Amino acid sequence: MTKRLISCMLAAAMMLSLAACGGTPSQPNGSGNGSGTPGGTSGAPGGSGGANNTETVSVSFAHNSTEVSPWNQGVEAAIAYLSEKTGGKYVGTSYPNGSLFQSNWEILLEMTQTNSIQIGVEAMSALAAINPDVNFLCLPFLFENNDQVEAFLNNDSEAWTSIINSFEDVGIVILGMAPRPMRQISNTKHPVSTMEDLSDLTLRSPSNNLIVAAMEALGINAVPMSSGEIFSAIQLGTVDGEDNSLAQQYDAKTLEVVKYFCICNYIADGSVMFCSKQFYDSLSAEEQQILQDMGKEFAKTTYGADNDYFDVAYAAGEKMGIEFTTMSAEEQARCKDACASVYEEYEALYDPEVWSQLMAAVDAAKS
Repeated sequence: MTKRLISCMLAAAMMLSLAACGGTPSQPNGSGNGSGTPGGTSGAPGGSGGANNTETVSVSFAHNSTEVSPWNQGVEAAIAYLSEKTGGKYVGTSYPNGSLFQSNWEILLEMTQTNSIQIGVEAMSALAAINPDVNFLCLPFLFENNDQVEAFLNNDSEAWTSIINSFEDVGIVILGMAPRPMRQISNTKHPVSTMEDLSDLTLRSPSNNLIVAAMEALGINAVPMSSGEIFSAIQLGTVDGEDNSLAQQYDAKTLEVVKYFCICNYIADGSVMFCSKQFYDSLSAEEQQILQDMGKEFAKTTYGADNDYFDVAYAAGEKMGIEFTTMSAEEQARCKDACASVYEEYEALYDPEVWSQLMAAVDAAKS
């Protein structure tokens, strides 16, 4: 036989041996850059794969921010925690930039409810679409700063805890919450320092009835639209700007198409890590506790990163030529008074005892 023929026969024999043993290339047990499909090479949640034929479970983590954002930093910390505490059984992959859900958080919520995505991260104001009670957090000028928001989210208020637990009724389990950078206002027309400066602005808002009502009470023409539409809407002049945190506007590059930015801290928000209840219910009690602790790891990491990221975004905005203004405490108080009708409208939606408990929790967070 020729040497070439002998080599071919040996190669064929090795391939047959691998096939008989079920040999496949091993897969990395870690997070990725979001390419491919959710569930990764191990298949759907609960599927097996990985080196040495060890059973692993693929878990998708999806969100709308970039790879360098605080959300993704929190997700990466959560993925590492999950792998460590389960001995590598659960293999998480981060899918940033809205890659799995067309940058539309409504689709993210739907896909998480059906377990097409196992774990998602979004703003509390977005989750209000499926549980309006959490809108309480977004009442205009309810909090002065994010230290107060963090204290509220973590003060174990019976009323707030009950609201958070009620997400399970719509197919989602909340794992972790952190203050999100407070919502601010940007535009292309003129600087904003007073309430009167808002009256001629048409701004993008999220599809959140409370935020729309607050903007309208301040004299703003609110135009609800998804995150993926904001950049082009400002660029085309459909809206003058948007309502969003400084970090989010920097992250989504909408700072590139505005000229003025007002820091007014007018609405608080939360960064929320949530889980498909279908996936959660498939876990053991021990694994469920690991997920809850993982959510706390996400919250801690994200909150710390957000504080640093604000400075990064502010410096970047100044380099772009953005004119920043800060609304005074007196003007914020005037704006809160103008939103009295919003408070009255939303108070009527809550049981009086629950409303009283929530307001007491706010007072405790401020003390």
